[in-house]
Amino acid sequence: MHNYLTSKRMNQQKKVLQGEQQCTSKQIEARPTNARARYANLTPDQRQAIRDRQRLLYANMTSEQKQAKRNREKACRAKRRNTLSKKNLSP
Repeated sequence: MHNYLTSKRMNQQKKVLQGEQQCTSKQIEARPTNARARYANLTPDQRQAIRDRQRLLYANMTSEQKQAKRNREKACRAKRRNTLSKKNLSP
């Protein structure tokens, strides 16, 4: 039974890696809400561990990598600013 479950799990992971499982639009729209809920349910120690890990990753980047990250974030903010959301559209 254990081998069957392991092989089944491996097949599921292969499908995900190959892109066979497509997310529905509802799943995509629910991602930010789910992420906020998941973060809200973390303990303070878990939140601190995440922040420490992110800080360590940033500290180990080269100056070129840091500049590239800042450029990506800047472009993402600009895109969000210039994109209408469903809330902004009148019926």
